[in-house]
Amino acid sequence: MEEKINTIFKSECIATGIEDDTFGEVIGLIFKGKAPENINKKRFSKILHPYEIPKLFTELETFAITQNGKLDRKKTALKTKDCVWKKIL
Repeated sequence: MEEKINTIFKSECIATGIEDDTFGEVIGLIFKGKAPENINKKRFSKILHPYEIPKLFTELETFAITQNGKLDRKKTALKTKDCVWKKIL
């Protein structure tokens, strides 16, 4: 899923499950750096199944990396605790 999204938006991102007060448990995207301007459900619907389409997104300057140099998904997701999540329209 992330590979498909990265090819469309040309931005590095990871998908994660998040708990939202409005939507409940949903898929959220974390973009490294500034998120693209053209994020909308219509673009996702061309490449993803309806249940895969993220509801929210946020931005981080950097992703957490393990000692082995791999992406640390858990630590990266924890870094978003104080971030503002924006709705994907």
